[in-house]
Amino acid sequence: MATVAGGERCGTVGRVCCVRERVMSSYVMYCRAQAAECARRAKLASSPELAAERRDLGLRWLRLAQKAKATPLGRTPAAPAEQTERR
Repeated sequence: MATVAGGERCGTVGRVCCVRERVMSSYVMYCRAQAAECARRAKLASSPELAAERRDLGLRWLRLAQKAKATPLGRTPAAPAEQTERR
């Protein structure tokens, strides 16, 4: 077994390395970048109210990033009842 970036192991088949990690979507990266920018601006805020508002906005961006990561390509996960009906 070989080790890839981040210390994660992967199986090697010939010269091909099968990596078991997901590629983060550009939307998730965008949301995280916006959250980081909000945190930076909160530190520079001229008043405690403005700092709190920017921190709240940053947390909203992080929640969006989590939601986007959990549901790739904007698809909503099917409810268990719907999954059984399709079979």
